[in-house]
Amino acid sequence: MTCQHLHDTTSRYDPVERLLTFLLVCPVCGTERAMRTVRYEPRFEPDPDLGSAPRNVRQFPMRDFAEPARRAA
Repeated sequence: MTCQHLHDTTSRYDPVERLLTFLLVCPVCGTERAMRTVRYEPRFEPDPDLGSAPRNVRQFPMRDFAEPARRAA
């Protein structure tokens, strides 16, 4: 039986079984319900043009925060 609270979504990975499980978790009473389990094995494939950085990582320009942020009155 499930509780009537609002649930959070989360996932867990079992590296031994290579399974990724998606869950609904109740933060109030701690009940968990598995929604789906899929086979998953993470693989890193470096891009030869970028060296060892993955393809989906981009370097954004950095801002200098020398001055503290102004607060509204």
